Amino acid sequence: MSRNYIILFDQNTLHYRQSLYRYFRRRLSNHGYTLVVVYDINLSRINSSDGIFVGIDYSYQAFKKIINRYRPKTIIQFVWLKYKFLIPFMVWANFKKINIILWSHGTNINNKPGRLLKQLYHLRQRLSTAFILYTEDQEKYFIKSSDGRRFIARNTLNFIDFIIP
Repeated sequence: MSRNYIILFDQNTLHYRQSLYRYFRRRLSNHGYTLVVVYDINLSRINSSDGIFVGIDYSYQAFKKIINRYRPKTIIQFVWLKYKFLIPFMVWANFKKINIILWSHGTNINNKPGRLLKQLYHLRQRLSTAFILYTEDQEKYFIKSSDGRRFIARNTLNFIDFIIP
């Protein structure tokens, strides 16, 4: 049986998310999918022999190389707009008919974005197929045409791996 890959781009793949991603991989495997998490080697170093984490030097060409290697039908994107290649990559992925799930707050919640940055956030939303948000409150940062494509994933931590005394 051939595997259907889902690529999750998460630039810094924080330690508390790694357990969650392993959980996602196990659950998705039951449905014929293989999750691969691609992180920026300039921000993180992950020692993993299970093949779930792939470190690359984040760039447009490196993203295309990952897509060409795994040929996913869907990618999940948890990538900051500071990566200037992100919008052109999303346009390319749309051209290749790859579904893009944007995992985001919808804006920079720490700093109010200026007009240009706000337009880039909205463009990123228009190029996405669906959205994962952390709370309903963040829906206000999303364009109205995204109604029905937004899903809430509250505080996405894998509590199964925490030892509770």
